[in-house]
Amino acid sequence: MEGRLVTNNISRSASMYYLGTLLTFLLALVAIFMNTLYPFTPLQVSIMSMFVEGMPSSFVTFESSYAKPKEAIIPSILRNIIPNAATMAIIFVITLLMPFPLPTRHTMLYFVTIFLSLALVYHIFQPMNWKRVAVLMASGASLIGICYLFFKQLRLVHLGTQETQITVGLVVLSMGLLFILNKVSNHLIDRFFKGSLKTDVD
Repeated sequence: MEGRLVTNNISRSASMYYLGTLLTFLLALVAIFMNTLYPFTPLQVSIMSMFVEGMPSSFVTFESSYAKPKEAIIPSILRNIIPNAATMAIIFVITLLMPFPLPTRHTMLYFVTIFLSLALVYHIFQPMNWKRVAVLMASGASLIGICYLFFKQLRLVHLGTQETQITVGLVVLSMGLLFILNKVSNHLIDRFFKGSLKTDVD
């Protein structure tokens, strides 16, 4: 039973941490090939990591889950992080094609990334209970509050009506991309790990 607890905790918390790693890698690749600046500052990344990775994953480690894992840790983590990171990379490319100043585009991307990161936390927290809802809401509210209070320090810019509408549109688009990429990544992971033994931790 303790083995199941450890496996479940690692699978869920690692997904939150490795999302940031894969996202950094993909965005760096896009920035190199598109010959542009990396979209986020170290402070922006640190704030997002604190409330998207740190707070939820800390809660997960204190929550007991003795359910039998459905699959091995690695494919489980990949299913969680690949669609979100790939979606963010695609949105980054789309924002680079927009006729706005670079700081505006980076701000738009930052807000979309926050949404997608919280969407991953929501997915990992399934099935939801009141404790998980509270942690998710606290993480989201804290992020929004920090962005509002330290707007200049985070090097964010104010978005006008048009930019705000486009940002909302990008969020909607990202949901569609996330749905499609989930299907594609699940298919590829199933094929790649076909024949591998399922986790059987007692």
